[in-house]
Amino acid sequence: MALYDKKVLKLPYNSLKGEKFIKLKAVTDVLHLIGKQWKREAQQLLKDGDKNASGLLSKSINYRLKTKGESIVFYMYAAPYGVYVDQGVQGAGPFTPPKNPTGKSTKPYTNRAPNSPFKFGSGKGQGSIGSGIRKWLDYRKIQFQDSRGRFMSYDATAGMMSKSVFRYGLEPFPFLQEPLRKAMRQYEGKLRNAFEADYTSFLDSKDYPTDYTLKFEV
Repeated sequence: MALYDKKVLKLPYNSLKGEKFIKLKAVTDVLHLIGKQWKREAQQLLKDGDKNASGLLSKSINYRLKTKGESIVFYMYAAPYGVYVDQGVQGAGPFTPPKNPTGKSTKPYTNRAPNSPFKFGSGKGQGSIGSGIRKWLDYRKIQFQDSRGRFMSYDATAGMMSKSVFRYGLEPFPFLQEPLRKAMRQYEGKLRNAFEADYTSFLDSKDYPTDYTLKFEV
């Protein structure tokens, strides 16, 4: 018996009596196991990586299974900024190192996410970098110090961080992609067996069509 009988995935097939559907009970069960593991590990990665200051991103993580045509789609949900955390954001540049760089000062002057599809300064973004960083600083209670050791205001700290992030980007933290790839690898065999079981059940059932349409194309 399927774990999620009310949400069993179905794939269409055509017969002489019109479109019908193959019920994928076993496949649905395995995909939900994958989804639950993905969600659990994605949330754990955020916690371990100290990327979940307010807890809102972790709470927003969820998934949905759906069929689209003859395909099964695994939808990943997270707060809108989650994809930027996952894939990083390229900086607007220029990526010019200081005249006398040290070993510690060289890395920050490079593009932190050169392979990201997102980029600061492209004119396609929404919202303000500064406001997001300002809220993050409030949660973290972080303030920079000036040359005299005095704590700067949150606004001043946010301004400095915003300039750096805008110019050099955000490093990717693949908390969405990596757990899904891991879960798919782990359940690959079970998923293959589930497809085989569902199609075997279909072929052995009364729903299997005994009428066929032959179509020849020249």
